[in-house]
Amino acid sequence: MRTTLKDVAKEADVSVATVSLILNNKAQHIRPETIRRVNKAIRKLNYSPNSYARFLQKGKTNLLALLAPDLGNEFYTQVAQGALLRAQEEGFLLTLLNFSQENHAVKELQVNLSGGQFAGALVVSRRFDTILEHLVETRDFPIVLLDESINIGHSYSLVTGDNNKGGVIAANYLLDCGHKSFYCILGPQETPNSIRRLSGFIKALNLRGYSLPGDHIFFGDYNLQGGYNAGREISKLLDIGGGPSAIFSLNDLSAIGCIRALKESGFEVPRDVSIMGYDHISIASYLPIQLTSIDQQAAQIGAKGIDTLINKIKGHEPVDKILIEPILFEGESVVNYNHSPEKG
Repeated sequence: MRTTLKDVAKEADVSVATVSLILNNKAQHIRPETIRRVNKAIRKLNYSPNSYARFLQKGKTNLLALLAPDLGNEFYTQVAQGALLRAQEEGFLLTLLNFSQENHAVKELQVNLSGGQFAGALVVSRRFDTILEHLVETRDFPIVLLDESINIGHSYSLVTGDNNKGGVIAANYLLDCGHKSFYCILGPQETPNSIRRLSGFIKALNLRGYSLPGDHIFFGDYNLQGGYNAGREISKLLDIGGGPSAIFSLNDLSAIGCIRALKESGFEVPRDVSIMGYDHISIASYLPIQLTSIDQQAAQIGAKGIDTLINKIKGHEPVDKILIEPILFEGESVVNYNHSPEKG
C-alpha cells in the first residue's frame, strides 16, 4: 500500500497542512524541531512525494554539492557524514564531488556546477580558488566554505573549527600536565588553519612564561609520512634529561606517523615523550596508546555548513564566519606529571 500524506502527518503527530507546507518549502513559520520530525517520518515511512519533480516545476533543485579533496583523510569523511545527515533532515540531496587538479577534471566540475542542477555547494578544501572564482563571477551560485578560508575575492560564508582556541587548549593542557619542553608538527606550509593553531599554541605558552624554539617547529603535511619525517628530526633533538617533553601535532595522522618514527629511534610514547594530536579521528583511539587529541567536531562543521548553505539559498542575510568550539579528548599519550593520588 502506498504511503500517503496523511500517514506522514499521523507518524509525525502534526496536521496534513503542516506536512504539505514543509514539502512545498513554505515552512518559514514552522519550528525547526517540527520540520525535523516530519522529515524523520518521511524517511521512516519511505514516503516519496516526487520532490525532485516538484523542485523542477518551480525552476529550482534540491541537489547540493559537496566538494572534497580526499576522503582518505577521516576528517573529511566526518565532515561529509555530518553534512549528509543534516541535508536529509532538511529535505535536500547531497552529492559528493571528489576531483583532482587535472585540467579535464576541473572542466568537468565547472560544467557540473554551472549547469543549474545544483542549488549550492559546500567546499572543504583550500585548492579550488580558480574554479570558485569562475563560478561566482558567472552566476549567482551559493557557496559555503568549510574548514579553510579560501581567498576568492568575493564575499562568502565560512564554517570552521576555532583553530586558535584549539591551539590554546592544547598548550594549557600540556602545561597543566607539567611539561616544559615543546615540539610542534604543522600542516602544509601556509595552511591557514595550521597557522592559527600554532599561533594559539605559542600565545598560550608565552602567557605562562614558556616558549617554542624555532628549531622545534616542523612541517608534517597532515599525513602519516609527513609526521614520520618530522618524528625522525625530533628524535635527533630530544633531550630526555632536559625536563618533560611534549609534541603537539596539528593533525592526528601526523601524530601517528611521528609515534612510529620515535619508536624506531628508541623513544617510547608516553614514557620518554608525550604527544597529542588534532582532529580526534576514530583510528587514533585504537592505537596501542590511545591518542590525546583536540576534537574539532568535524560532523558538526558539516551540519552547520548545510544550515548556512540552505539559508543562503533561501536568500537570508549571509553570515561571514561561524566557529565551532573544539574540545579536548584525553587519551593515554600524554603523561600528567602533576597528577597524584591525593589530587584525584
